[in-house]
Amino acid sequence: LAQPDFAVALSRKLYDRGISVYIDTCGHVKPEALKKIIPYTDKFLYDIKAIDAMVHKKCTGKDNRLILDNLKLLCDEGCKIEIRYPLVKGYNDLECENIAKFLSGLQGITKVKVLQYHSFSASRYEALGMLNTLPNTQTTLQDVEKSVSILRNYGLHAVNGMRED
Repeated sequence: LAQPDFAVALSRKLYDRGISVYIDTCGHVKPEALKKIIPYTDKFLYDIKAIDAMVHKKCTGKDNRLILDNLKLLCDEGCKIEIRYPLVKGYNDLECENIAKFLSGLQGITKVKVLQYHSFSASRYEALGMLNTLPNTQTTLQDVEKSVSILRNYGLHAVNGMRED
């Protein structure tokens, strides 16, 4: 959606030909871009990293107001949305209950995937001679399962993103 005119044109062509269109987004886009693409989208794959603005800024360097507002916009428009919650121990793991409370009040959320943080790309930073800015932490399967359980307690269809239960 960084190039909304192209994304809308492509989505329209695919959608008109009966090809499913899923839009993968972190939601940090102009609301107008979302409104234009909604008619040609079957489902949105939407990242939520935190509800607390300070936690989100610590994790991403950006404010999350636009992201949360855009998620509400998609829900109000009747869209189907699959949430991905990248769980990073020591960064946003304490946000799970806030995320659950926020999402449980929205319509159209079909699933919440809890994704286990990994640092697989760390070697790429080294190979490219770049500074590795990834968190130095380890998220366990138990951390993921705990978050899945919290989300389910709020009536959400939560799954371990590595297992797709």
